[in-house]
Amino acid sequence: MINKLVYIKLHLVCGRRLVDIAKITKYLELNGYTITDNVLESQFILFFGCSFHGVHESESLVEIVELKKYNKQLFILDGIATTARQSLIAQGFDNSKIISLQEFSKLDKYFGHKYKFEDIDKISKIQKGKTDKYIVQVCRGCVGICSFCKEGTIVGNIQSNSIDKCIDEIKKGLDLGYMDIELSGDDVGAYGLDKGMTIITLLNKIIKIDKPFNLFLNEINVGFLIKHMKSFSKIYKTGKIKHLTIAFQSGNDRILNLMNRNIIEKN
Repeated sequence: MINKLVYIKLHLVCGRRLVDIAKITKYLELNGYTITDNVLESQFILFFGCSFHGVHESESLVEIVELKKYNKQLFILDGIATTARQSLIAQGFDNSKIISLQEFSKLDKYFGHKYKFEDIDKISKIQKGKTDKYIVQVCRGCVGICSFCKEGTIVGNIQSNSIDKCIDEIKKGLDLGYMDIELSGDDVGAYGLDKGMTIITLLNKIIKIDKPFNLFLNEINVGFLIKHMKSFSKIYKTGKIKHLTIAFQSGNDRILNLMNRNIIEKN
């Protein structure tokens, strides 16, 4: 009997990657694979490695070396697959098993016997990660060019889901009984820029949903908050937004300039 057990190992995976992991888990299960907590009994290891900055990348590389010792089929996914690809290939890792965020369909060669990765959203409702919030991925990618951050290289430019898709996903979460809805993305404040819209366009549609819920907004670049301050203020007064995460990073203009943040302290 063929061993179809898969061990999944995460390194500092953020909320926005939980959506990807949930989709990959469902993809594997639909193709007849079982997720196991026992690496020794598995045939396959999927490692999600963070490389947001150098420390995380170094830690991920150490974990990869340790996982290699189990002599299983090892797949390296997430940001580390972009930033350390050449280094991993030089160490003898199979390039077809080094899979970036834009390359998840490469899993089909090994696991897509019945269903392809791109088809999963169409055939299954996906539980969006192990959290008490229902996570809705509204976009992927980042428009920032911050000097200290690898995110843009890892995730690429902004790609926004349609408003209808976002609203449908939120309603799914509400129908499942969730009260807390988290809008997830690498650069949520940049939502819609690739479609001639803004994050305000989406939020105005969301707050019209006629059901009680709490909205969590993460990864809002302070520049977008400043740009849309009046509109954000009106939406905030509706009481729908329960949590808002904004990375100010510094109040020093010299540091902000070195970071290439495109804002100044007085903002």
